[in-house]
Amino acid sequence: MVVLFHAFPGLFPGGFVGVDIFFVISGYLITGIIIEAQARESFRLADFYSRRIKRIFPALIVVMACCLLVGRWVLMPQEYQRLGQHALAGAAYVSNFLLSTEAGYFDFSSESKPFLHLWSLSIEEQFYLIWPLALMLASRQKFDTKKLTLLLLIASFSLNVAMVERWPTITFYSPASRAWELLVGAFLAHLHLQKKVWATKNPNLVAFCGAALIAWALVESHAGMQLPGWQALFPAIGAACLIASGNEAWINRRILAARLPVFIGLISYPLYLWHWPLLSFARIVEERPVSEEVRVAIIVLSLALAWGTYRFIEKPVRDGKTRKLIAGLGAALAFTGFAGFQIHSHSGVPKSDPTKWGSKWAPTRECQKAFGEEFWDFCSIYDSNKRPTVLLLGDSNANQFFPG
Repeated sequence: MVVLFHAFPGLFPGGFVGVDIFFVISGYLITGIIIEAQARESFRLADFYSRRIKRIFPALIVVMACCLLVGRWVLMPQEYQRLGQHALAGAAYVSNFLLSTEAGYFDFSSESKPFLHLWSLSIEEQFYLIWPLALMLASRQKFDTKKLTLLLLIASFSLNVAMVERWPTITFYSPASRAWELLVGAFLAHLHLQKKVWATKNPNLVAFCGAALIAWALVESHAGMQLPGWQALFPAIGAACLIASGNEAWINRRILAARLPVFIGLISYPLYLWHWPLLSFARIVEERPVSEEVRVAIIVLSLALAWGTYRFIEKPVRDGKTRKLIAGLGAALAFTGFAGFQIHSHSGVPKSDPTKWGSKWAPTRECQKAFGEEFWDFCSIYDSNKRPTVLLLGDSNANQFFPG
């Protein structure tokens, strides 16, 4: 949904609710793993975080490294400096906090931020940094973790509704106002463990209601809404209904369990990571809205890169069990973040500024005779030690006026 929304916002204006659905599914799956292990008295925090690292780090490192390399050649210094800042925030899983100080998610300037989409991953990982500890502490204190989940869910949702009108951007990116969506899935996981949901006598009806709520959210949601707000209840509850209906529901058994949805599910994480940087870089290079043909090509390329990432990077790493692997992944992500810090600290890479090296090309024969129908930006000429006050546009005819 999110991929289609980013590629074709006019055709899928409500596709961004896929993030709300993702949060619910994530909360259900991860919380289920935790509380089931706790029930068996086999939960270990180190094992949990090790699995998260192997699941999340590999694809993220590859995508971020590729983006930094590509950005080195296609971005201007200030753009590259901002990319470095966003890379550092992405590696530290605080992208949402950085973005909340900038323009809103749906603002035009967001299209030129290749790491914009990392905000949702940051919220997810911030939640899972704290949530296992909260469950462990509650369990040791003999406090009902299901009640804890429900109380936190209500508190987070109330905060979301109270803040969204006055501070829409902060509310959109804040983990405090987004946690309730993950907690909807977490609460469902508790009910599942206690066998209180899967005993439903009408799984098809529950699944149909869930699908209808999601369909309504897709059709009625738009960028002008105050998000997440109370409207996010529709996709969140819809996702919860589909999960609660179980394997007996026809929609789950025949549609969601079909080969194509299952395949998309397998590569969904790297697909999410790849698609937005490709769309963003295309928008930056084109300097105008990207054509539909290019967007279709980008989606196809994203699918190919996602499959390759899953097959040759994610899967082999996930099967690895050594401590050195975990340490290596942590070091690689830290290095990626450090690279972003260096880029940001040094105002991008000076060599990427044509105004600093163009004067070296200008007097050469290749430059003087290279003017054709295309613009040769490396032939820009002026004294790089002085502030330019005149802009010359044209070919060699304009070039002759430079000495004056």
